[in-house]
Amino acid sequence: MVTLRPDQPARLVADDGDVVVSVLSGSVEATTQLKYRTLSSLEIPVLPESVLATEKVFDLTMNTRLLKPITITVAVSAADGLLAQSDESAIALHHYTDGAWTPLTTTVDFGASRASAEVDRLSAFALTIKRTESKPTPSPIPVSYTHLRAH
Repeated sequence: MVTLRPDQPARLVADDGDVVVSVLSGSVEATTQLKYRTLSSLEIPVLPESVLATEKVFDLTMNTRLLKPITITVAVSAADGLLAQSDESAIALHHYTDGAWTPLTTTVDFGASRASAEVDRLSAFALTIKRTESKPTPSPIPVSYTHLRAH
């Protein structure tokens, strides 16, 4: 939890350091508390079938609205990079609003092991990885040996 004041920037860092929320000065109209909470697997709303959830699923709340977007930065693990097949475009932050998950425009930097997105509303967030389309394994072509004869 971090205190937000109208005239000061603020930064919330999760206990494990995997999530950082950056808030600009002027983002709130009155002093308030920004709260971070990791969601358990039982609390996570069902994600779209097209994505896999990582271990970074969390909720951000406060009792007032945002006047400016905030930036959420989430650590990308080596395992996340492998699942994404080193494709930065396969990783996205999703935001749960109005009963549905929405992908956010996400900037991913594998070199820094980070993914970032701006948001103007708070609720649940998840770092996700696009499922790769599995290509069917070609069936072996049957070979007939009846036409082959030893010479």
